Amino acid sequence: MLNGFEDLVILILIMLWTLPWKGVALWRASRRGEKKWFIALLILNILAVLDILYIFVFSKRPAKGSVGENKKLSEPEPDLAPSTKKEEAKDKLLEAIVSRGRIANNDVQILLGVSDATATNYLDELEKEGKIKQHGEIGRGVFYTPK
Repeated sequence: MLNGFEDLVILILIMLWTLPWKGVALWRASRRGEKKWFIALLILNILAVLDILYIFVFSKRPAKGSVGENKKLSEPEPDLAPSTKKEEAKDKLLEAIVSRGRIANNDVQILLGVSDATATNYLDELEKEGKIKQHGEIGRGVFYTPK
């Protein structure tokens, strides 16, 4: 058997091996909002095997609810210029207005997933382009129709 000093050295080496893996795994699980993984990693610790698996295998997957959840990790995102994205959003908005007959700012925010200010800007631009008409002046009663 090993004597006390050798046992202590082995214990310290195991702790030095485990601590960095545990820290990184807990940090990643926390940042990604994965409470179940965080608890599992915190409780279970067998030479950091679970931590290493999480870091190199499971945390490479997109987090639940993320934009790229259904995409492969190797697929590159299309590199669209901001003006192209903006024009696509405005086209989608115009299609919605035509199909619905009218739309309000809150509907635009939900439809496009944009802020109040961005929705207002899109609507203002479409109005200046002569594609839609604003009804009402200010507040919740304002809505837009196709021209």
